[in-house]
Amino acid sequence: DLILVKVRVQGVEGTFVWDNGFSVTGLDSVFAIKAGLVDRDGSIAMIDGNNQRTSADRMVAKEIDIQGVKATETPVVIFQIPQT
Repeated sequence: DLILVKVRVQGVEGTFVWDNGFSVTGLDSVFAIKAGLVDRDGSIAMIDGNNQRTSADRMVAKEIDIQGVKATETPVVIFQIPQT
């Protein structure tokens, strides 16, 4: 079962999968553009869901609001998810 939560990233609402095993917030590249995240702040090495080493762009969200709990200047990683 997935836990889905409504989240606002820089004022743009989306539905997110809650994953407490992930050490940083991950966003789909399409949503990141929609939320105005365009300035790359480097990259981050990581291991994906298939246990493969990969890297992703790192950006900083000015504000993330998870049902009233707000975080500012939060690092996020951007995933290139194939659109179907």
